[in-house]
Amino acid sequence: MLRAQLRHELNINLDDTSPNTVKTSLAAGGAFLLFALIPLVPYLFEASRLGVLLLSSSLGLLALFLLGSTRLISLANFNPLRGLESAGVGAAAVVLLFAIGKVLSVFH
Repeated sequence: MLRAQLRHELNINLDDTSPNTVKTSLAAGGAFLLFALIPLVPYLFEASRLGVLLLSSSLGLLALFLLGSTRLISLANFNPLRGLESAGVGAAAVVLLFAIGKVLSVFH
């Protein structure tokens, strides 16, 4: 079942992959870490709070779009609908967590 999902959803054939799973896992983890740091970059510069927040949000959505649309495989497998799905899920998570934070701040 996993082989079928990898082959059909991600266009990966396990026979074509490298046997070095540790190296592959470290590369994927490093890419996710790098993309997670992208929204923090605007906070290193002097700017208005609203400007930094908007730039950070935009960069975060762009990073989610790029990760989702390529699935960390290659730009040859670029699929904008998957990118929009990833960005949408990320945006929904942000809104939900912000609302939870607002509710919990009342009790503090």
